[in-house]
Amino acid sequence: MASISIKQELEADTSTNSDELHEIKHREINPLSALDDNLELRRQEMHDIFANFHKMIDMKLKLLLEELSHTYKKQKEDIQVKISQKDQLEKSKIHLRHANIESLEPTLMQINKEIENIEESIFQMREIKISWNIDSFATALTNILVIEAEKPLNSSKHAYIPKPASSTASTVSTPPLANYSYSHSGDDTKTIRNITQGQGEDQISTPNDMVVDKVTGNIFVADRANHRVQVFDFSGAHLYEMIDRDLRSPNRLCITDRYLYVTCIMEPQRKANKCISSHVMKFDKTDQEAVSILKLEDKLIRICSFDSGILCTDYMSHYVRHYDSAFRLLTANKLSSPYFTNSTKVYDIILMDKELYVLSQGSMYPIQVFNPSCTIIRCITLSSPLVGAYYFCLDKGKSTIVISDTEGNMVKVFNRLGECICVIGEGGDIPCTLTSPRGVDIDSNGNIIVCDTRESFIIQSF
Repeated sequence: MASISIKQELEADTSTNSDELHEIKHREINPLSALDDNLELRRQEMHDIFANFHKMIDMKLKLLLEELSHTYKKQKEDIQVKISQKDQLEKSKIHLRHANIESLEPTLMQINKEIENIEESIFQMREIKISWNIDSFATALTNILVIEAEKPLNSSKHAYIPKPASSTASTVSTPPLANYSYSHSGDDTKTIRNITQGQGEDQISTPNDMVVDKVTGNIFVADRANHRVQVFDFSGAHLYEMIDRDLRSPNRLCITDRYLYVTCIMEPQRKANKCISSHVMKFDKTDQEAVSILKLEDKLIRICSFDSGILCTDYMSHYVRHYDSAFRLLTANKLSSPYFTNSTKVYDIILMDKELYVLSQGSMYPIQVFNPSCTIIRCITLSSPLVGAYYFCLDKGKSTIVISDTEGNMVKVFNRLGECICVIGEGGDIPCTLTSPRGVDIDSNGNIIVCDTRESFIIQSF
């Protein structure tokens, strides 16, 4: 019995020692097991924080969106009422102007004042809405991040701040130019015609704008000082001129398949220290006669074709008016952009595929794109700065933007992403002498045609 007891004790000791050795070996093989357990706990805590963070985000955003939706709906209704009132006043103003009775002049002035007040009211309402949207979202999200950042992990002094998911910018592939390319060597530069200054049949004095007829290839030039529109073929040969007693100081041109629209600035007529005399004329390209005239009280009108009519805006009010082919007012909307200020000036507009491209100064983005209702869609950041740009054009595929930098004495070509392709002018990719270039256009063959002013009075293609 004693031997059996001793044997059992030895076996028990051996078993105990074996278990201890196994545990020691396990710890030697797995020295980080304790750390792994700690990391797993940390992982679980981080997972819980993320879950709470997302729940809080969802809840806050849902409340914000509901509040924004209600506010936006109410403001939209108020703005629509104001727009309807303004449209009625615009129509009344047109009827009174056509009546051409001097006794109605005070009434017209009162209507204009009411329209200005309504426009300012609409502008302020839209500015408040945009500002409220941005501030509300920014404040709410900041508060959520601060709350989560202050939550401790166990008793640790360190706080876990969840990092927002890194947003990878989607690369937009730039489509090839529409069957043509622009040379950087300057070999393709061609002076179409060196037009001398004067009042002769084929002379020009102060050319202010130029457009190319995509159907015939003819070039229409606003001969401002001579109060006419000169027409040349692509070789520079003079074809004919458009004149009319109401065609005074042509400023901007817009062309369609059948008509040429011309904005005119009459001799300044001072009334309450304001130049009020401007109008748009429509010419039939076939018989070269003026068809109709639209008199406006704004100055420095910018125009572009839209459906069977035109869009008009002046460079300060930011209001875009849509007229049909008979110059009947259809709609009037203000360009709604958070980047516009009271000092922003609109210098050119182009409508293509129901997108309104606007070239402006005094804004963070020189080019902004709007829908036909004048709500901003996107902005284009240009990789090369502009000095003073007043004219621009797009190719038919919207893959190329050509900007005439009048004060910089050069023309810059950008792709649709705003990356500069080449610079035309002294010190540029295509070296040549440009003096205050103004009108610029692209013909159906992809030639960039520039109307130069002041000294040389030339029309160049690249």
